Parts: sequence; structure tokens; C-alpha cells
Amino acid sequence: MANLIQNPNMSNWAHVRYFTDQEGKTGTIEAPQGWEFVTLARESDPNKLPQSLHRDTGFVISAGYRAWEAGYKQSGLSLEANSRYRLKATIKADVNFPGGQAPDMTAITWRFTVNSNQGKLEQDWAVTSKGRTKQVEDFEFVFETKEALTADITFWGRSFYAGNDCDFWVYEISLEPVDNSYGASQVPTLGSTTVSHPEIDVPEDRSSEDILLPDLEKVRGTSGKSLGDVLSDKEIDTISQGLRALGDSADDSKASIGLHKLAEALQRLKHS
Repeated sequence: MANLIQNPNMSNWAHVRYFTDQEGKTGTIEAPQGWEFVTLARESDPNKLPQSLHRDTGFVISAGYRAWEAGYKQSGLSLEANSRYRLKATIKADVNFPGGQAPDMTAITWRFTVNSNQGKLEQDWAVTSKGRTKQVEDFEFVFETKEALTADITFWGRSFYAGNDCDFWVYEISLEPVDNSYGASQVPTLGSTTVSHPEIDVPEDRSSEDILLPDLEKVRGTSGKSLGDVLSDKEIDTISQGLRALGDSADDSKASIGLHKLAEALQRLKHS
């Protein structure tokens, strides 16, 4: 099978830019040849972004204790009509949690998106298939085309809350035509019957419109105490995990975003 992706192993990198957040911390963005590193601001500070860094094998999205959503995009790929394609990424989510916090398998999620002149496809966000993180694994997305089209593909990773330190490794990405019997009997389709997944449909250029996180440290009761004064770090972790679980099961996308944002805001109250 012919891989339609240019530079699938993410080599031959170039420096793109530096960024500096409101705390004065500087980060680096590099990109593999033929790829664009894309990111959506998920913090109240729009410059609190993940880094994109080259490695001997592949690239890594490095994000320490911040909410983030970012990925690698390749544009202008020509797809034939009435064909089935398989996207595959070889990855590793190297996630660490502070203070003995129990690992949360939903902390880091990922998906492919396909944006074309005939519509857009978005997967559900996926978690590790290995039962634990820090494992190299393959992740696939199979779809069909009803018309010849030009597509941009993006492989995304994200963390809805800031309570982890993650190196999200991307070793290889492929896009290959496969037999029409490959995968499920019915798969998402691009073309005259395009199906776009409704979950948190945020265009890539809407970072300035993202929901700002509430500053819970400024919310005080009649005693003058804030939530950070009355909750322990363990209690904050327990509440945040419950909110994220509710967000993942919510049918309404706005409710899901709100619950995850609240869990992320609670994490900022931790004392350590």
C-alpha cells in the first residue's frame, strides 16, 4: 500500500518560533518538514501552549501541567472517489501525575480529523488501548470517499485539565488506500453524504473564542475563605476526576466542555 503522507516519520525538522507565557516561561515550537504544528489555546493565558520538539525518532508534544490541544497537520492530499482509506498513527502518551495521584486513563486523549472541500470528519476522542499509558501503540481511523477531493489531515492530542505532565510522542503517521472490506462494514464518509462528528466542533481558527476558565481562587464564601482554603489536594483530585467522568459521558457538547473546564479550574487551586 502506498503511503500518501509526505515525511511520515516526522524527520527533517525546522524551528518555527518561540513563545512566552504570562509567567515569563519560554517554549519552543519546531515542525517536521511538510507538517504544520497546530494548537488551540485551552488556558486563560493564550500563550500557555505545549511545545513541539524534534527527537531522534519522531516528534514530541511536551506539555507540563497545563491544559492543551495540539497536533500535526498535513495539507493538500489528493484522494480518489469511491475509495476507502486508513489513517494510522504510531504514538506513546508518556503521562506523569504529581504527588502520588492515581493515573487517569482519560487524562490524555487523541483523534484524527479530515477536513476537505467536500466536508469534514472528526473522530471521537480516544484513550489508550493498552490499559495503561507509557506504551507505544498504533491508532487507526478508517473512512471512505464518495467523490474525488483534496483533504487536510490532522492528528490531535489533548488534555482537558492541567494536573499532569505529558510527553506525547508521535513516531509515524500514514494515510493509505485499503480494500473496501477493511475495517467495519460502515465507516464515516466524505463526499455527497459526509458525516461530521458533532462532538465539540471547534474550528481550528477559534482559539480567541475559547471559553475562559473561571478564577475559583477569587470566589469566596461569607467566611472569607476560598475553595482552595477548604479543600485538600486529594479532595480536589477526587472532585476533578468525577467532573471529567461526567463530562466524558455528557450528551451535550457544551455541558461536556463546561465540566472539563471546571475540573481544570479546580486543579489550579492545589497547594503543591
